[in-house]
Amino acid sequence: MTGANGFVGTHLVEALIERGHDVRALVRKTSDLTHLPRERVELAYGDVTDAASLPSAMAGIDVVYHVAGITKARSLAEFVRVNRDGTTNVMSAAADMERPPKVVFVSSIAAAGPCGTDRPLEEGDACKPVSRYGTSKALAEEKVREYAARVPVTIVRPPIVYGPRDRDVFELFKMAAGGLVVQAGFAARRFSVVHVHDLAVGLALVGERGATLSEEDAGRGIYYIADDGPFLWRELGEAAAAGFGRRARTIRVPDVITFIAAYIGELIGMIRKKPFVVNLDKAREGTAGHWVCSSARARELGFAVAKPLGERFRETAVWYRDNGWI
Repeated sequence: MTGANGFVGTHLVEALIERGHDVRALVRKTSDLTHLPRERVELAYGDVTDAASLPSAMAGIDVVYHVAGITKARSLAEFVRVNRDGTTNVMSAAADMERPPKVVFVSSIAAAGPCGTDRPLEEGDACKPVSRYGTSKALAEEKVREYAARVPVTIVRPPIVYGPRDRDVFELFKMAAGGLVVQAGFAARRFSVVHVHDLAVGLALVGERGATLSEEDAGRGIYYIADDGPFLWRELGEAAAAGFGRRARTIRVPDVITFIAAYIGELIGMIRKKPFVVNLDKAREGTAGHWVCSSARARELGFAVAKPLGERFRETAVWYRDNGWI
């Protein structure tokens, strides 16, 4: 597994071990392994951006879960270097194996882009990303398809992922804990979400029995894994606040103000040489429309949401509080 020490990766490692699988984790010498069960995982040192480190790490492997990627960067070039080029390296290494392993590539709903009001995103829809991150993931998917004739490969596009140890949706919980939730724009935009544990189980199912990409069917071998929503941003904020035993008020900010704040965030990121939490990518995605998908295809593999959103948000809020994040 690439990205095994990350937010999604550590939860996926736990899910795979629970299902009786042996796991080899690709990590860097400098990786934080705090949440990785090292006594139950074989470590391989390398990096997806270092093509030479991958063949030995993947030797003898049946399934490669390619989870590694970056969700924040200051430029498209930074996103592409890791998300597209790193994926190319993984696929190339798999293709060169005597018996190529199945590859499960964790992409993102951002690669597909937003949807309209009439129906959720479908697996065969053309990708129309609106952000730099989404563009890099869509480019990575293109590279994956180039290798599909030589490597059995499946693409999974999660929507918004939340849960213990997450730092992105944590910003929503942090706002909600203070009793105030900011919403970009006045439109009633809807979002699909998924708890990281449910996503991990879904990814394991895809690795075990998911279909692979096909030239004859553009949607075959692609899966969305999501909760039973969709949900309004206001509903997500209210659920996060309820997790802390509070109520939250939603403040709607005009799109123009959202983009002004995003440009300021970009400037802060340039000064700090580190992506700021408020940036153009977030503004473009937050104002683009609905981000809704259906996990009907994943349910055919046996996927099911373990707990309702309200309960999951309460558990996540308690984790943030108990671990001193809030």
